[in-house]
Amino acid sequence: MYTNLHTAIQALYIILAFNLVCVAIIYAIKLRSIRRRKLNDRFKTKFKDYLTYLQANLDGMEPLRVPPWTMNPVEREAMQEKLNDMMEIFSGEQRHKLVQLCVDLGLVQHHLTRFNSRIYRVKLDAAYHLGCMRVKEAVPALLDMLKEHPLNSALFVVARAVAKCARSQQELEAMVQILLQHNKNCYELIVDMIADSEVDAGSMYTG
Repeated sequence: MYTNLHTAIQALYIILAFNLVCVAIIYAIKLRSIRRRKLNDRFKTKFKDYLTYLQANLDGMEPLRVPPWTMNPVEREAMQEKLNDMMEIFSGEQRHKLVQLCVDLGLVQHHLTRFNSRIYRVKLDAAYHLGCMRVKEAVPALLDMLKEHPLNSALFVVARAVAKCARSQQELEAMVQILLQHNKNCYELIVDMIADSEVDAGSMYTG
């Protein structure tokens, strides 16, 4: 009986400790979320004039200037998301100016470095951002990642990044062949991804 009581007390301590750890983790996540929200609100206020400048000068002849201050990591992340949205909305010369701005801000090099990470989540996130920024230098490494990637939803994140970064029909064809080796029933999705590319791929649809 004493042994059973001792075991029950130990189990109670373990459950209590587990609950305390869970509460601490939830509290930390909540604090981090609140902090990020506050920093994002400050970003919107601080960068309001700069974002207005970007939209007003996209059609101008001069390249876009970087902000006249250094961004902290949270501000850089918020700026990346805003520029990603703009690069999806605009095309042609306007998009090229935004891509060059990403180069000047150091965002391209930042994500090229992150892409070399051994942590899968970091590597996948970097692949997504490199695709948004149409970084042509990333295509060979993205294709290598695509070849080794298991068949799941993240596979198509990498494939779409290849399509956006591709600068030749050969690169697009390599992406298509890899996807078809993974899954023969994704033709509509492949066509949708090819539509995101800046490459004239008219002859590929017949093939």
